[in-house]
Amino acid sequence: MAMAMRTRSTVCFLFALAFFCVNSVTPVTAQGRHDREDHHEENISNLNLTPAQKKEIIDTQSHRQDELGKIRRALKEKRHELLDELKKDGMDNGKIDRIVSEMKEIQGKLIDNRVDNFMRMKKILTKEQLEKLFDSYKRER
Repeated sequence: MAMAMRTRSTVCFLFALAFFCVNSVTPVTAQGRHDREDHHEENISNLNLTPAQKKEIIDTQSHRQDELGKIRRALKEKRHELLDELKKDGMDNGKIDRIVSEMKEIQGKLIDNRVDNFMRMKKILTKEQLEKLFDSYKRER
């Protein structure tokens, strides 16, 4: 009886963990991505950038998008790997822990990418432009 309860509790916990991990990074729909890109472009266009600044920002954003794509693909692969492991009859808790740790590391890379982007923007923009940009981000949130 106690073994059955422990097994049921373990299975419920693992399914809850899988649900959390799968949904921890909200997938972006094509429309949501377009809305965000339009809003970002609007924020940038309000900054009265010089041609040199525009070029630097385009280069920065292009590089960032390439990196984000790689990171998101890696995270998606790990989510699938985790779900595959959780579906197995004989789950390997050590393997599950390693996959979850790898997912956390990848999510950290998403944060690093965002901070790096802000640091690059800070180098490109004037103090006034940067204040305008941060004000627009605050209004969005």
